[in-house]
Amino acid sequence: MILGFTGTDVGLTFVQYVNVRSDLHNLVQGLHVEEVHHGDCVGADATFDAICVEFWVKRKLHPGLDDNGEWKRRAWCQSDHVEQGLPYLDRNRVIVHRSDILWACPREVDEVKRSGTWHTVREARERGVPVRLYLPDGSIR
Repeated sequence: MILGFTGTDVGLTFVQYVNVRSDLHNLVQGLHVEEVHHGDCVGADATFDAICVEFWVKRKLHPGLDDNGEWKRRAWCQSDHVEQGLPYLDRNRVIVHRSDILWACPREVDEVKRSGTWHTVREARERGVPVRLYLPDGSIR
């Protein structure tokens, strides 16, 4: 399985961290994850990357560029595979298209329009890619 990940640039809540780490550990133990794709952004992506490193999961990074073509929110995670930078929304589409499932850690419990994380969730739903939402209050949908 190829796992895509998206999350808020303000980082994970403690319960999001615990739930994501536990679920990734279970996937790795069962040899159910081939690789993960994420946006190499500060916050949730960087934390998720550190969890992946801990469990020796192969990572493919998709850094995003702002409207001026700059790396304003890039985390600069280390990986053997880093894709060419793309504008944030295009980068998110690529992550969805290359994933069998998307894990999302939004900042909000309810969907909002002006959010890259929620935009990626909507893209996955439109493409028929299953989504697992790790909400900041600890609930999982």
